[in-house]
Amino acid sequence: MSNTAHYGHFRPRAAYLPVLLFALLFAAVGCQSPATQVGQPSGSPTATSTAGQGAANGGTQPSASSAATGTATAAPSAVPAPTVSTTPAASSSAGGSAGAAGARGRVQVRNNTVVTDQGTLLRAGTLWYLNYSSGASQVLWAREAATSEAFWTTLKANNLNGVRVAVAYNEASDSPTMAQITSYLDKIIEKADAHGMYVMIDYHSALAADADQQYTIARLRDFWGVIAPRYANRTNVLYELYNEPVTWRPADYTAQNIADQKEIYRLIRAKAPETHIIILSFAVPANYGGDSAPTMLSIASQFDGVVDWSKTSVGFHAYWETSSQPWVRLKASYPVISTEFMGPAGTVAEATSFDGSRWTTQVFERQGISWVGWNITDTQNDINTILPDLRRDATSKGYWWQADHGI
Repeated sequence: MSNTAHYGHFRPRAAYLPVLLFALLFAAVGCQSPATQVGQPSGSPTATSTAGQGAANGGTQPSASSAATGTATAAPSAVPAPTVSTTPAASSSAGGSAGAAGARGRVQVRNNTVVTDQGTLLRAGTLWYLNYSSGASQVLWAREAATSEAFWTTLKANNLNGVRVAVAYNEASDSPTMAQITSYLDKIIEKADAHGMYVMIDYHSALAADADQQYTIARLRDFWGVIAPRYANRTNVLYELYNEPVTWRPADYTAQNIADQKEIYRLIRAKAPETHIIILSFAVPANYGGDSAPTMLSIASQFDGVVDWSKTSVGFHAYWETSSQPWVRLKASYPVISTEFMGPAGTVAEATSFDGSRWTTQVFERQGISWVGWNITDTQNDINTILPDLRRDATSKGYWWQADHGI
C-alpha cells in the first residue's frame, strides 16, 4: 500500500494537523516513479505512437494532423515544421524497407487512370536492372545513376514524379541475384521517397530465348513471392506484373496467358493487399491497323471478378500503330496507364506518330492518361538529348505539365 493510500485512511486530530500536512507533502513527492524523479523526457507518448501509425496500418499515409505531432514544441512560423520525414527508414529484419510507409500516399485510380496522392498524372522514365547481356552499358549506367543525387534532381527539374525499374531475375549467368535486386530496389525506393517520387517495379524479361513466350511462370512466382511482401507497405511503390507478356498484339493472347496473369495477380494481391498492380501490359495496342477482336478491352474484361479495379490498371505500350482509339475505348471501361512509348516519332521503328503527334505524350496529356517513357531516362545520352527534346515539344505546343513531388 502506498504512503498516499495509508495517510488517506488516517483521520487526524486538529492538534496534529501541521505534522500531518508535512507528512502528506512528503508522501506525494516520495510516491513518484523513478523515471519521473530523474527527469523523464517531456515528449508526448501520443506523438511517439502516432509516428509509427503508417506502418502499423499497412502503410497508409498519416493524416496531416497526425504527422505533425512528432515534435513537442511548435517550430517558429517563419520556418514551418515539415509534415513528413525525408530520413530513410531503418531496415527491417524481414526485408529492407518493408516497414516504412513513405512520404507519398499511394497512387489512386481516378478518371480511369493512375494518379498520385494529389490527383496528378504519373509521369515517369525507365531504369534498367537486367542481366548484362541485355545491354551492358545501359545496365551499368542505370545501376550507378539510380543511387546518385544528380539523377533524381534531373527528374525533378523536368517535373517527372516517378521511375519504372525494369528488373529480371534468374534468367542468365550474369543476372542479378535476388539479394542484389532487393538491395538495389531498397536504395532506389529510399531515394525516390526522399524526393517525393514513385517507383514502379516492373518484371521485365531480357532473354532472347523468351522471344516466343516472353515469360516463365516459375520465375514470376519466385520473383513476386519475395518482392510483393517486401515493399507492400511502401506507399510510393506500385507493381507492374510483367512487361509485354505476349508477343506482340492482343490477338496473340491465349487462354493460358490470361490464366497465368490471374495466378500471379492473386499471388501479388495476397502478399500486398493495398499496392497498385498493373496487369497485361500490352506490347502493341491493336491488331495490325484496326481494333479487331480480340481487343485490349475484351481481354481486360476477362479479369472482372478477379481483380480489384480500384487498385489495378491495364498497362499498354504505344508502339507500331498510329491511332489512339484502342486505348481510348479501353479507358472508357477500365483504368489504364501507358508503361512504355518512345519518341520523338520517326527516330526508331517503334516510335510511330499517334494521332499525328510528334511525341505521344501530347496525346496522353490531352486524354488524361499517366505515362512512362522508355527512352527519356535510361542513359545519360537520353537524359541529355531526348528528355530536353520532349520538354521543348511540350513547351512549344502548350502541353507542358506542372511539377508534383508531394514535398
